Amino acid sequence: MSIILHFKEISYKFFANYWKRRKLDKTRRMLINKHSADFIPSKNIKLNTKEKELLKKQWSDLEPNIYFEWYAFYKAFDLFDPKLVALDIYYYDIIDRLNPQNIRYPAYNKLYYPIYFSSIKQPKTLLRRTHGIYFDENNNIIELSDVKKKYNDLKVCFIKPTKDSYGGRGVKKIDPSSFSFEQLEKEYPSDFLIQEALRQSKKTAIFNPDSVNTFRISTLYLNGCVTCCSTYLKFGQKGSFVDNLTSNGYAVGIDPDGHFRDLAIDYHDGFIPTPDKIVQQTREGLCFKDVYIPEVKSAIEFAMNNHVKFFPELGFIGWDIALNEKDEPVMIEANVKFPEITTPQLLFRRSAFDDRVDEVITYVKSIKI
Repeated sequence: MSIILHFKEISYKFFANYWKRRKLDKTRRMLINKHSADFIPSKNIKLNTKEKELLKKQWSDLEPNIYFEWYAFYKAFDLFDPKLVALDIYYYDIIDRLNPQNIRYPAYNKLYYPIYFSSIKQPKTLLRRTHGIYFDENNNIIELSDVKKKYNDLKVCFIKPTKDSYGGRGVKKIDPSSFSFEQLEKEYPSDFLIQEALRQSKKTAIFNPDSVNTFRISTLYLNGCVTCCSTYLKFGQKGSFVDNLTSNGYAVGIDPDGHFRDLAIDYHDGFIPTPDKIVQQTREGLCFKDVYIPEVKSAIEFAMNNHVKFFPELGFIGWDIALNEKDEPVMIEANVKFPEITTPQLLFRRSAFDDRVDEVITYVKSIKI
């Protein structure tokens, strides 16, 4: 079985049983054991006895029944580390304890961005709709008779659903002169916001001038200490206006000082990482290890400071931060529902929580939900 089919199968069955397994903890592991025979690792990659014992030692206090197939997936990349976080443990046992659902809503819903994050640099919101009511850039209600005129006066901009825009879903670059107001209302019947098109830094535009290329910066805030766990740049293929990995983009690891690593993932045919997608340069020949963007340090500081300031009750955030034409950090999004962990673990060949895995385990064990 190829690694793609292996990843698809374990992902499909994992998500297909998500809610049932979440609510019924005993059923969760029974289902895993029942279907484990179907999850044959690609190229017959299996964990040896010592590796399984190391995983049990690392995770058994949190999850006694380890789902070894996730670690066989990483082993296909010549990567084994018991501190790597398996997706099932992350989704079922960790993230809802780090980021309680009743607290994370303001960051999950982009509707609140212009209000809640008004002091943070972010693309200017020009127009938004909530429950059928339109608001202007100053959060004033606009009469429906005036909305169309205001929309038609806009220049090229971006429209985003206020929720569930993971992977760039529903995000569109529009020109009101060719995308009519009637089209807008037909294609976006639910809540949305329209933002100005950000002019990005020349330093990030070298990867793709068509997409707003962003740094995914993961921050962890526990026990009064905030740290940056990983940083990587996301950028789209040539001609794409979104940087999302699910839209066939790239992800390249960056050290905290702004030096790029020579390890990247080219998601050119879908969001399933495979060893053949590990690359050292773009298709156009730009070598990642030759790139240095010192402003990465200010972007990391930006993320860490705002994590403590705006989300002191949330533990783990995946920030999407761009550099504007003045090389200043600008917040595009704060991902708090399920910040991605597979990509950073592959890029940095270590845990998504860096050296704080044991601290995370101790913390989530103390939280009951």
